[in-house]
Amino acid sequence: MPLRHLQTIAIDLVAMNSAFQFALAAGVLVIGAFASLLLTRGPFVRFLERRIAATPERARLERAVSAHARPTLLPLVIVLSLGAAVGTLSAPAPFERAVGTIVEAAIIFAIARVLSSLAAAAAGRLHALVPIAQVTIWLIALVILLENDGVKISTLVAGLGIGGVAVALGAQAVLKDAFAYVAIVVDRPFEIGDFILSGAVLGSVEHVGIKTTRIRSLSGEQVVMANAALTDQLIHNFKRMQERRVQFRFGVTYDTATSTLREIPVRVRAAIESLPQTRFDRAHFVEFGASSLDFEVAYYLLNPDYTLYMDTQQELNLKIKAIVEELGTDFAFPSMTVYTATPST
Repeated sequence: MPLRHLQTIAIDLVAMNSAFQFALAAGVLVIGAFASLLLTRGPFVRFLERRIAATPERARLERAVSAHARPTLLPLVIVLSLGAAVGTLSAPAPFERAVGTIVEAAIIFAIARVLSSLAAAAAGRLHALVPIAQVTIWLIALVILLENDGVKISTLVAGLGIGGVAVALGAQAVLKDAFAYVAIVVDRPFEIGDFILSGAVLGSVEHVGIKTTRIRSLSGEQVVMANAALTDQLIHNFKRMQERRVQFRFGVTYDTATSTLREIPVRVRAAIESLPQTRFDRAHFVEFGASSLDFEVAYYLLNPDYTLYMDTQQELNLKIKAIVEELGTDFAFPSMTVYTATPST
């Protein structure tokens, strides 16, 4: 606004109002300043501080109010006091409209900031969606402010329609990854720190972003996968494994006696039950292989740790080898018998 317009408004204000009206406006401003100090420094604030100190682990909402609502109240109350003070005066129409716009913007800003803070405090495990919720809140606040100032949002959106369609077509992949990000946050198939297998990628999740997820593989490199590609595949989450089921086979030679074949599963069961943190499932002579009599064994390891699994399986393999040797038989290996016939004369 040019300086001469401000001078004109100031002259009009002095000419249109009496000393009593100016004193009344000043009194309203003083009351507003006192009210803002009372709200940000008074009993309400002390109540919040006592509640936060008494229940620090459950006072997320109170902390949000204390951290964000309090700083918002001070300028808001001052602006409202300014609007009320101007309301007691006879002022030119442009000046009243400008003050009204400032008051309206302050109210919308305060509400949006408080709602944004409450969204962050109430998110809990869905904290990754907080940025999306906050952007939505501020966009709604902006639309309301523009609408109240006479901007036709519907006309603006219609004007941007063709360009919006082009942008949407070009951003399909980005939007697909963004929706996959929301699915990951809400459904939580994995979290940061989980050890997962997806397709050919095996490693620990380091970061989940709006478009990509970063995984640290066993060989050390970082693998960056699009969220949509990740959620479209089968995901194995080893971090949430409570126990590990182990199944394996071994075979003995065909000349093994039937009594020995009956004894092997019994001995294998005893060997498994002698190991710590294991639960026997089954051991059977399952089939006649091409060059061996095959046994299938299954057991549970009560701790999912992979190193413990390898140590346990190694000890069990050694026990099974000792069992086979004690029973006087041997492990089979692929072999072929060739029969030759003497040609007739």
